[in-house]
Amino acid sequence: MRIHSLSGVLLALVSTAAGCAPPRCPPVAAPPPRAAVVRGAVGERLDGRLRALADSRFAGAVLVMRRGETLLRQGYGRTAGTCGRPVTPATGYWIGSLSKSFAAAAILRLEEEGRLRTTDSIGRFFTGLPTGRAGITLHQLLTHTGGLGHNYAADGTSDRSRAVAAILRPPAVDEPGTRFHYSNDGYNLLAAVVETAAGEPYDAYVQRMLIGPAGLRSSGPWDDRPAADALGIAPPRNGRGPAYHLHDRGYMGATGIHSTVDDLVRWLNALRGGRVLRDSSIARMWRPYVAAGARGEYGYGWFISTAPGGGRVVEHGGTDTDLGHNAVLWWRMDDDVVISIASASGEPGGVPASRRVRDALIRLLPATGAP
Repeated sequence: MRIHSLSGVLLALVSTAAGCAPPRCPPVAAPPPRAAVVRGAVGERLDGRLRALADSRFAGAVLVMRRGETLLRQGYGRTAGTCGRPVTPATGYWIGSLSKSFAAAAILRLEEEGRLRTTDSIGRFFTGLPTGRAGITLHQLLTHTGGLGHNYAADGTSDRSRAVAAILRPPAVDEPGTRFHYSNDGYNLLAAVVETAAGEPYDAYVQRMLIGPAGLRSSGPWDDRPAADALGIAPPRNGRGPAYHLHDRGYMGATGIHSTVDDLVRWLNALRGGRVLRDSSIARMWRPYVAAGARGEYGYGWFISTAPGGGRVVEHGGTDTDLGHNAVLWWRMDDDVVISIASASGEPGGVPASRRVRDALIRLLPATGAP
C-alpha cells in the first residue's frame, strides 16, 4: 500500500510495533434483498463458466435475461482493495462510455421538448468558435462523425466555455460528416449543449429527466458522491487524484456515470418501454447511421451489429482505465436476450474484462430462435 506522508509512515510503524489491528473498513449500504438467481440448465451452464473465470481473477456482477426471465443474477469474486467485500449484483461500478447512452437520450429528450434539433449546428449554442467548427451538427457529434479527435482535451476544466474552446482547439481529424472517428470529446461537447439548451447543469438534467423517470435506484452522475460512497464505489480520477470536487468536463457526457447490472437493465427497459423517450426517438437512437469498423454500425450513443449466429444487437461498453472498472450492456433484439456485466478487473490482454465475459457467455447461450 502506498503511504503518502512521513506521518503516515510513522503511524504505520507504530501500529505495526504495537500489534494494532488495521483500521475498520467503512460501512457500505446493505444490498437490496433480491436473491441471486441461477435458473435452469442455461443458467447453470453460465454460472459454471463464470465461476471458472472467477477462479482466474475475474470479479464482477452479471445479469442475464431472456424474454423477460432472469437466467442468471450473480456476483463473482471480491471488490478491489484491502476492504474488499464479496461482489453482489448490487455492487456499483463506473460504467465509462456506456454513459454516452444517457447523453444521447438527453439530446433526444430536449428535441422532444422543442429546445433543439439534432440537425442544429453547434454555432447555435456557442459563440467565438474556431473557423470551420461552427457548422458541426449535433447529429454528427452523436454519431462520432464530427471530425473531432479522442483527446480528452477538456480534462481538468470545470468552466464550460473553456472546455468548449479546448475541445475545438485541436486540428480536425476529418471533414465533419464523412467518417466515424470515436470521440469522447464530441460527447463532452454534447453535455455542454444539453446545459445550454436546458438551462441547468448536465448532471441535474440527466438525473431529473432520465435517471429518475427510468426508476434507476443505484445510478448517478460523476458528482453524486453520497450515492457512490453508499455503494462503496471508488471515486473517479483525473490524473491528479479523486475528481469529485472538480466537475471535470473532460469526462462529463462521454463517461461519468456509476450504475449496477440491475440498473443497466432497468435503463434498457425504460428506453424500450417509452418511459423516458417517445417511440420515434428510440427508433432514431437505435438506427444504424454510420459504419463503425469491427463493432458494426453506430446510432445515437449505441453500437448496432449482428450477433454470432444471427440476430440484431444493440450494445455499448465502457471502461474507467484508472480504476479498472468496465461494463457492458448487450441486447439481442430478435429473441430478447440481455447481458449486463460490470467489473473492476481491468483490461487483461488489452480487452476489458466485461467484454471478455460477455463473449464467453454469448457462446453458451442458445442461438436466436432456440427455446
